[in-house]
Amino acid sequence: MRFSYHPGDPGMRDDSGLLCSECWSAWTGGLGEPTPRVCAVCRTPVARTSSLFVSRIDDRQTWQFCAPHAAELLNRLRTVEPKFDPASFRLPLDRSEKRSL
Repeated sequence: MRFSYHPGDPGMRDDSGLLCSECWSAWTGGLGEPTPRVCAVCRTPVARTSSLFVSRIDDRQTWQFCAPHAAELLNRLRTVEPKFDPASFRLPLDRSEKRSL
């Protein structure tokens, strides 16, 4: 499944997200319907600029994720290097700060 994501600014959208359909279904199966300004995983309120927006390329449904859950998702992808720091949702300064999940 191809998906796009951006950190609150559609101008920074990345359309290179890719998960097999089984992984996508397992990951999104428990999310339910997207709710604006709420993390799709933990239901914590999130701000537009401090969350990650994710949607399938062929679907308009868009989920928002808080920083820890956004980092968890993106850090699963092989194409994301270096990995995001789950605490701050920032790229580590160097590889020595890389966290494994």
